[in-house]
This record gives sequence, structure tokens and C-alpha cells, in this order.
Amino acid sequence: MELIFILGLISLAGFIILRSAKLFTIQLLLVLSIFAIEATGVTVLPTVWSVIQMILGVFFIFKFTKAIDQNYQLVLEKTHQVPSDLTTGGFQW
Repeated sequence: MELIFILGLISLAGFIILRSAKLFTIQLLLVLSIFAIEATGVTVLPTVWSVIQMILGVFFIFKFTKAIDQNYQLVLEKTHQVPSDLTTGGFQW
């Protein structure tokens, strides 16, 4: 359970870095609900919450690597090492 909690805290901080308000709110509610469930002593729900936490952790890793790749591509375009693709016609998210 400690590993799941650590993954939750890392992804919570990561969603702040990625500036994703919706995912940050979902992650914060999930971490707080895990605390509440642990206090009640229910044994079934922590497993479900752990699976959801792992899915959010994997989603965070995917989004983070995508952001890193996009930033690297922008740096390559800025230094004229690759042809302009992302910045052609203005930068759009």
C-alpha cells in the first residue's frame, strides 16, 4: 500500500507540473479517499482505489513523456535542426 501512496503523491505533484487542473483534482480526491478508507478499515475498496491509482500513474507517465517529446521537438525547430512542423502557421495546442 505504501508504494501506491508514493505513486499517488508523485503523480499529484506531476499534475501540478503539467498544469492539469482536472487531473490534479481527481488525484487529490483519490489520495484523500484512500486516507478515509484506510481509517474505516474496509478491505475491498483499497484494492479498487489502488487499481485506479495505478491507471492514473500510468496516464501521468504517458502525458509527461509526451510533454517532454513536444518540448524537445520545439527546441530542435528553434535551433533549425529539423524543419518546422509544430510552429508552422503559429503554435497551437
